[in-house]
Amino acid sequence: MPDFLTLLVAEPVITLAYVVFGLVGFGSTLVSAPLLAHLLPVSTVVPTLALTDLVASWSNGWRLSEHVVRRELWRLVPALMAGSVLGAWLLFTLPVKLLMPLLGAFVVLYALNGLRPKQAVRTPLAPRWAWWYGGVGGVFSALFGAGGWVYSLYLLRRLDEVQQIRATQTAVLMFSSAIRVGLF
Repeated sequence: MPDFLTLLVAEPVITLAYVVFGLVGFGSTLVSAPLLAHLLPVSTVVPTLALTDLVASWSNGWRLSEHVVRRELWRLVPALMAGSVLGAWLLFTLPVKLLMPLLGAFVVLYALNGLRPKQAVRTPLAPRWAWWYGGVGGVFSALFGAGGWVYSLYLLRRLDEVQQIRATQTAVLMFSSAIRVGLF
């Protein structure tokens, strides 16, 4: 049983994280993992958040399932699986003292990327890029629990309709969460 301080901090952090998830469709771990990692080892935080991501993404996924672009989903999933295996192996083999600064660097770089000016012109990606985005997203998903933004970058350049992007993103996160829970 976690101590009182851990519960006192974890509950509002996880609540805030899933408010973000509800608004954006991903990002719960980007919000919660850096804060929870001060109380618990990263190798405990990431698998635990994988379980909560699984519940959140599945509940969202069923609601949006009719809008999923399945061909994009099936392009991403094989690479996502391979990347997740590599990410899980790294999570459990790298020392905890190395994982903390890696998580910190990842979050800072992600935040800096968000501050970058956005391109007005959106050039479509070729389908072969699914392997790159799926693999990198899988590694980040298993290692830090934060690969949703990578899948989002891919889908934003492959699909035009907002509802299809959101639904397909949710479906990818459903698979990602299930794969991570299975690996962990």
